[in-house]
Amino acid sequence: MITKLYQEAKQCLVAAGVDSIEFDLRVIFEECVGKDWWFSTKPPSEEQAKKINEMLRKRAHREPLQYILGSWDFGELSFAVGPGVFIPRPETEILVLAGLEALKNVQRPVVFDLCSGSGCVGIAMGKKRPDSTVYSIEKSKEAFKYLEENIRLHALKNVMPFNEDIFSFSQVLTADIIVANPPYIKTAEIAELQKEVLFEPRLALDGGEDGLVFYKEIIKSYSHRLEFGGCFAFEVGAQQAEDVSALLKKAGFKTRQIKDLNGIHRVVFAC
Repeated sequence: MITKLYQEAKQCLVAAGVDSIEFDLRVIFEECVGKDWWFSTKPPSEEQAKKINEMLRKRAHREPLQYILGSWDFGELSFAVGPGVFIPRPETEILVLAGLEALKNVQRPVVFDLCSGSGCVGIAMGKKRPDSTVYSIEKSKEAFKYLEENIRLHALKNVMPFNEDIFSFSQVLTADIIVANPPYIKTAEIAELQKEVLFEPRLALDGGEDGLVFYKEIIKSYSHRLEFGGCFAFEVGAQQAEDVSALLKKAGFKTRQIKDLNGIHRVVFAC
């Protein structure tokens, strides 16, 4: 009975043009029936079948799986996500690792986490470095709710959320490192994105005509907020690493680029 439901579900997602169908179905069935659902000899209950069908309806509409589940893993942690907040992605883990590596010899470091969104970067760093103080800054009120929820979820006292525009951040503070995964999609390219991505807030995607607006403004506005020897760590889009490096070099920084698991230069690091 459950295999029949699975096959019907598969046909539904195929017809909707969904990618990664096998993965999505495994996650949905695990969420609704349990991790051993495939080996179950019992038919799903009426309530379980109803929950599966409701999730399938949303997924067939191309709503992101992460929004449907209401949470998503990032590294070793899980984060609450939903409409209005950018979804954590595995490539962003490279940004966290780069930031932590830069701070390994810094005692009680101060971190600015700009364009924080769900808080995955700042929270992951704050969790690994309980001696740090992380200032996570997010402009969107919708995204900020998830930032606060995720700080509570991980019971962190060293991550401070601020619902402010990063370019009018009112606290007179300096940092040992400034990390950011800002919007970096070119405005003209947004309409061409995968349907699932278009469910995410445009505010978290649109990087202006050249995709570099936020990098330019962050470098301009925050260079003086770095402690002596302090660093920037930016996530960048594919083929943006050279352009972002050039901006940082022009501002007097030495840079290096870090590849993600797909061999794409995903992080630009500058001191």
